[in-house]
Amino acid sequence: FTSNTVDSSGFGNHGTIAGNSKYTTDRKGNADCAMKFGGDSSTFVKIDYSQDFYVNEYSELSISLWYQSDTTYNKNRGMLFRKLDNSSSEDISNSNFHLELYNGRYPTGTGWSNSQDYNAIVQEGDTSWHHLVLTYQRYHPEFYEWAWTIYIDSAYVGLTESKLDSSNGEIRIGQFFKGKIDDARFYNRSLSIKEVGQLYRLPCECHKIATGVSEMVRTIAIYPNPAEDLINISTVLTSGQVSLVSSTGELLKNIQLNSDKATLDVSSMANGIYFVQVIDEKGTLFKTEKVVISH
Repeated sequence: FTSNTVDSSGFGNHGTIAGNSKYTTDRKGNADCAMKFGGDSSTFVKIDYSQDFYVNEYSELSISLWYQSDTTYNKNRGMLFRKLDNSSSEDISNSNFHLELYNGRYPTGTGWSNSQDYNAIVQEGDTSWHHLVLTYQRYHPEFYEWAWTIYIDSAYVGLTESKLDSSNGEIRIGQFFKGKIDDARFYNRSLSIKEVGQLYRLPCECHKIATGVSEMVRTIAIYPNPAEDLINISTVLTSGQVSLVSSTGELLKNIQLNSDKATLDVSSMANGIYFVQVIDEKGTLFKTEKVVISH
């Protein structure tokens, strides 16, 4: 959240603020770079359903986010990230899948019972930021199928078994949760423990998207796509930087803009999906575009 709810991945799944959700400081003190929630049913960020969020029992998925809990509040089930099921009910239990904080201290999610023992417990009164990841995979060495795994601050919490059903419900971030959330990410695959560690170690950056730059964004061209060895960037900016970011958010390449044209050498990159970000000299993110590298 960088003073807006724009989807920075380039997929266009933008959020809408509901209730009294407010922009607040992130884990490094950057103003208006995280979202604060009030702990009630009407306060959350809503993301409309799209095919990007379609899942069923044969799918894989991962949710990653940073949170800071309000220690004066211990609502039984604070929904950090949830996808509604196909019902029209607002009941907290009607989730297709979810990542939650139970009693303000216990990270849990789809498939866990509230009475289950937890290996990782946030201490009472802890006001620190923590990184949470929930993954789902169809097959797992410990189970025959349908495995959900939780990590906190890159450490393994636990594993449980539960089948994922399909739904076309919307995404809600922060409903029933009192505290702050930042850097919420959704992946259509199960992250490895190595990738979880990479996300945890990513630096906290807040590239605010400037207001009134829609015309400028349209003048930024990133091509070819798919790319083989080189990606060209043509922009009205003459200073700033161009970054190549992996699908897990890892910064892979960074070049300075010294003119209105730049080239990224991607010949050494593996085939796959990446993101190109164009940022001005003040740190304002002007454009993020998904690119495919195929040699």
